[in-house]
Amino acid sequence: MKNVAYNSVVDVDICSACYRRELQPREPCSRCGTVAPMRARPDGVNGYCNRCYLRELHIGRCSVCRVRKPIAIRDRGHPVCPGCYRRQFASREACVVCTNVSHVAARTERGGAICPYCYGDRYRPRERCSRCGEMDVVQTRNRQGNPICATCYRKTMQIARCTHCARISRVMTRTRSGKPVCATCYGRHHAPRETCAICGEFEKVKRRLTSGRAACNRCYQRELKPRPKCMLCGQYRLAAKHIGGQPICGSCLRRKGVGQRMLTAR
Repeated sequence: MKNVAYNSVVDVDICSACYRRELQPREPCSRCGTVAPMRARPDGVNGYCNRCYLRELHIGRCSVCRVRKPIAIRDRGHPVCPGCYRRQFASREACVVCTNVSHVAARTERGGAICPYCYGDRYRPRERCSRCGEMDVVQTRNRQGNPICATCYRKTMQIARCTHCARISRVMTRTRSGKPVCATCYGRHHAPRETCAICGEFEKVKRRLTSGRAACNRCYQRELKPRPKCMLCGQYRLAAKHIGGQPICGSCLRRKGVGQRMLTAR
């Protein structure tokens, strides 16, 4: 059962998520100028969007990692940043789509948990990108509030010289001192690592088991990744592509251009 927000304009009850996405008033943020719902008005007049509110007002020293960051929750009065919250405090449930144990991104009408990966692949709302015109998942919005898809967003990501490899590339993250890090070096130096519960190697965390223990990418691909039934050959294999919500294995996608013809016809 979702939280209900009453809409006096159309005289119906809608859930809070749809209200925030479709009907909540938007205006330019007094700090960054982005057209978005206002999270707070410190002086009663100038509004702060959620991003500026977290970056400038709702910050503190995390009691876990000891770094000044936006505060996600408080544990017995002690502030906890979003990253430490996801790693140590956020509950994990088995996804009703892929059965992997992960953080809950959304729920079905019956209350079933949906992991972030399946939510983004199947359930995340799609809008027409204001730059390329394609219907796709909204990665971000411009200052006017118009949607921008992930492909167009990556084309305009900030570019800088990586502090590790010195190559000029898109900025994946930044160090605690604010220095840019590219995607390759993030995976090598900054991605969280734990001991895999299956092979025992100290590797990057790909998924978590029902017990909450980590599984590396190699073990996930070999033993845990779901193998749906291919819509063409009927075999249970890893899905290389989803067309119309139906999985297609890699063999059928490559065989005589079948997958490419389906994509073109679509």
